[in-house]
Amino acid sequence: MERIQEIFFFLLRRGLWGEEQPVQENLFPLSSSEWNLIYRLSRKHTLQGIIYDGIVGLPAACQPPKMLLIHWTVEIDKWERINRHQQQILSRLQVLFSQPPAIPFELIKGPAISCFYRNPLHRVCGDLDLYFCGKEQVETANKRIEQTGIRVERGMTGDSAYLINGALIEQHARLIELHNPFFQKELTQWEKQIFTKGKPEERPVYYGIPVTVPTPVAHQLLVSTHILKHLLNAGIGLRQLCDAAVLLRAQHEILDCRELEERCRRFGVYRWSQLLYALLVKYIGLPERYLPFPTDENPDTLMEEVWESGNFGFYDERKAARPEGKWKNKWYTVKQIGRKAKLFYLYAPGETFWWPVLLSGVRIKELIQGK
Repeated sequence: MERIQEIFFFLLRRGLWGEEQPVQENLFPLSSSEWNLIYRLSRKHTLQGIIYDGIVGLPAACQPPKMLLIHWTVEIDKWERINRHQQQILSRLQVLFSQPPAIPFELIKGPAISCFYRNPLHRVCGDLDLYFCGKEQVETANKRIEQTGIRVERGMTGDSAYLINGALIEQHARLIELHNPFFQKELTQWEKQIFTKGKPEERPVYYGIPVTVPTPVAHQLLVSTHILKHLLNAGIGLRQLCDAAVLLRAQHEILDCRELEERCRRFGVYRWSQLLYALLVKYIGLPERYLPFPTDENPDTLMEEVWESGNFGFYDERKAARPEGKWKNKWYTVKQIGRKAKLFYLYAPGETFWWPVLLSGVRIKELIQGK
């Protein structure tokens, strides 16, 4: 597996950074079974498009078997069409919410970052996530969507979701995913202060329509804490780590590194960010000059967790199957969180403690209410 990992990360870095990663012909050729394993790993981490880009341009002797390459190409064509479909829907939503009275929002995750990839259409996409800065604004957006005849599902935390032509759109009341109650007031005030304050020239443009995204500091903090949240829960794959690396590189010249460092320290995720950045350098191939602050953390244990976890933990073979029954299922979740807490407490102690505590509170409330 060490040889396969080496080849996988070579193709990943080549797919992300292009010719900056010269061909390492000593890693090739691969057998058909080895190429099939590389393909399965790319799916495990939802990196089919990036690994494919790493393969394109390899010498003929280093290429995968013809039938696998054809199959892979067909899959990439599918994701290109899905991405274009999402971009069209996003543009329509921007027009809808811009109608007077306008309902401002910020595009987060997904297409807010894919625009910085070498081949934006090759990033495997998920949901469309829109941030509205408050429950009241989300509800206002919900009503406008419902006026078009679309059914909206409302969540317990003020978020909502709906489908448009098969694409899932999620609307969020909060931006930064931190749970320490001692930070919430300050964090909420900061989110309000910076909402839609990003510079117009830094906005991605889809089908001729610019879409607002968070300020660079908020964007970096969002990506970092989103990764931490999923690691503490079910797990996360390499796609989100690639997002973090690509975003750091793209925003290097416009990012206020001092402010980002201050925010990370203030909100208790400075050492976690150092650990994440160390991983991006060692495994994803991000040059150190793009880091907002230095790090000497060892990311090997974190990389092992990410490698085994896969996309949102769906492919984690270390886990037993989820048991049937509501409360057995919840106890299974508690045990998974407990295992992760041992790993991450040193790097984000507040978040590692408060996230499962608040989650447990929600479950106890459900039990009392008989849900």
